[in-house]
Amino acid sequence: AFDVLLWPALRTNFRQRFLNFNADVVFGGDPVAYPDAGMTKLYQDYGLIPPLSSINDVKPFVNSGTIAGTVRSLLIVFELVFSFGKITSCGPDDQRAFHRALLISFNSQEIPSIRVDSMGLLFHCLHRELRPLSVESGQLFISGALDSVSQRPCVTHGNAGDGKELYTAIVNAWRTSFTSIQAQSVEPPLFMRGIELWRRGLLDEAEASWMNYLQYADHCSAPHATDLRFNLGVLRHQKNDFESAHQFYEAALQCNPNHVNALTNSAIVLAALDKLADAANLMRKVIQLTPDNPSAHKNLAYVEQRIAAASYGSDSEKTAAAPHSK
Repeated sequence: AFDVLLWPALRTNFRQRFLNFNADVVFGGDPVAYPDAGMTKLYQDYGLIPPLSSINDVKPFVNSGTIAGTVRSLLIVFELVFSFGKITSCGPDDQRAFHRALLISFNSQEIPSIRVDSMGLLFHCLHRELRPLSVESGQLFISGALDSVSQRPCVTHGNAGDGKELYTAIVNAWRTSFTSIQAQSVEPPLFMRGIELWRRGLLDEAEASWMNYLQYADHCSAPHATDLRFNLGVLRHQKNDFESAHQFYEAALQCNPNHVNALTNSAIVLAALDKLADAANLMRKVIQLTPDNPSAHKNLAYVEQRIAAASYGSDSEKTAAAPHSK
């Protein structure tokens, strides 16, 4: 495949590692499912509870871009997946279809045993990889993904958008290692790293990652430029640093003037700063863009109540509904 590296120094270990799973088929692991809601329903259909993802770096979902198995077992699994109908009927990509086969195998004697390589013993899938990696000169394998030298993966797969970015960096580092005769360090993409850190509740680390990326994405044509500025605004918003949050929301709106969430949150922080007229104007723009948005109407009503309270000296602002942020 175009985004897979088989590390030659470890190819002789692949068969034994596969056999250690004591399974007929082994898939690489992914920390997320696509789509999450669809996968949840899939588990419910089989009376199962979906596993938590992104916990302690375990990757419990099938990554259908990496698979190993005996020929007979693979044929049975492929026939099962094809029997589901078109791949698109199982979701936006084939992950759901193969994960459905995994769920069926739990309670069927006719389906080969299937396991997910959640720890990267065979397959290292780069999606949401946070740790710095090192491509070691002359050894032709990658380290840093796992602590133990004996657990370095045999195959590296650059799945998903951030994984493909990291994959490209690894390939470039691999090529450089031949000419420089020294190990090359590789850092995960800063924007996606920030998102994963944020999801894990590590807000300060996420902010540091995004602020670092902002040095390279200092113009609106840079990848993720709008979302970067919006996310930094949300982080500052969560810290009640309204002035700074407004500056980042405004920066996001310079890149995309119709970014509804940036407009909404900018209006909310302006209201918190008692800049009520400006907040109302932004909320009216949100309503123009999304007329059926109930939160926008509630937020405008809240701001207008405060404007009225300020004009007439009433206490109505004390009973106004709290604004809805994004």
